[in-house]
Amino acid sequence: MRNLQDEGLSLVEFGQGFLSMGPASAEFLRLLIGRELQHGGNPIATWCASNVSVRKDPAGNEKPDKERSTEKIDAIVAAVMAIGRMQAGGQGARSVYETIAAAAAAFRKESGNTTGAASLRGVGDGWGQISD
Repeated sequence: MRNLQDEGLSLVEFGQGFLSMGPASAEFLRLLIGRELQHGGNPIATWCASNVSVRKDPAGNEKPDKERSTEKIDAIVAAVMAIGRMQAGGQGARSVYETIAAAAAAFRKESGNTTGAASLRGVGDGWGQISD
């Protein structure tokens, strides 16, 4: 994580206990029941969802748990954590995606590319097929 911070990324702790996961899990469930949360048929998300169970504390807070499964639930936990960070907000904070978009816009401006299209073709690092 130190390398990421050295690169200028702002990292935020997010615990796996009920304090952090409880409110985020409640919002995840609300979005899920309201059909506002979609994964587009992603097979990994479907697989993780089939493995997850719910653990409840004495106060009624819930969080994802893999108590009944030896398989992965990471996609569900990541979604709950993302919702938790969304709930926390962060006035004035930029997401890494906003930072990347700003860097791409600056590159396009500097390179004279006025089409708005950015390309990574020819980079040679495995991302060579991605373009927008």
